[in-house]
Amino acid sequence: VVPVAALCLVVLWAIIISKSAIDAQRWQDWPNMRPGSLHRWWPSTFSGTGIVFATLFGAIGVNGNVPSVLCEMKDPTQFPLAFKTAMTIVFVVYAMVMAVCYYAYGEFIQADVVESLTSFPADYQQAFHVPVKDWTGPKARALEDIICCLLLVKLLVALPLILMVVFHSLQTFTYTRDCVPAGSRRNKAMRLFVVAIAVLIGWAVPDFGVLFALMASAFFPFMQCFMPLGFSFLIRKSMGQMSSPCFRQALHIAMGGVAAFTLTVGFW
Repeated sequence: VVPVAALCLVVLWAIIISKSAIDAQRWQDWPNMRPGSLHRWWPSTFSGTGIVFATLFGAIGVNGNVPSVLCEMKDPTQFPLAFKTAMTIVFVVYAMVMAVCYYAYGEFIQADVVESLTSFPADYQQAFHVPVKDWTGPKARALEDIICCLLLVKLLVALPLILMVVFHSLQTFTYTRDCVPAGSRRNKAMRLFVVAIAVLIGWAVPDFGVLFALMASAFFPFMQCFMPLGFSFLIRKSMGQMSSPCFRQALHIAMGGVAAFTLTVGFW
């Protein structure tokens, strides 16, 4: 099942890249477009910068998944290689999708990228002053069904893997592990309840990107930066290890600065 989901993800990535590249040619023919008005190198407000940092922090944060994945590996010693390989691939894919999509749709890109991929404005005025449902430019309605099917298959595999963070935490946490032991009916009920909550949130929140940025700014600096660095320092100290090299200490300080910025400006 996992290879099928991976294949769907590759096909989805190829569709997004190719369709965005095609659409990037359309706005270049708009006669009334003001030069430089379609793209920005930086968010227009200081608070907007915090939201961007929070979203990126959440998008690449995977520390919560490490324990559950590591415990299931046949050879845990291969985890560093697997982790670095996966993160490199994800970084390249994320960077390409973000760069190509933003170049294609600029400031009129929609919160739901499927809307941008399936509808295009007829001109500059329509792009910025007319709701997306009323755009009269080229349509690709069949593409919407294809993308939704690919996303569905991908989510059927990816969502349980993501939620394993919650399942594993409740199964191993001191104060909950006896209430929901693995394999028990209570454990199955807990899993169904967590899935139901996740689906309910997705259904009830109209702009999930805003909620994601809020949660990422509030919790991810601790999960992805402060706590790992703090625990690693305590472990090294307890084992009598030497302190980290200067360049690594500088990197840790920079990471802490980004995390602090995300926690303050991103949350605000």
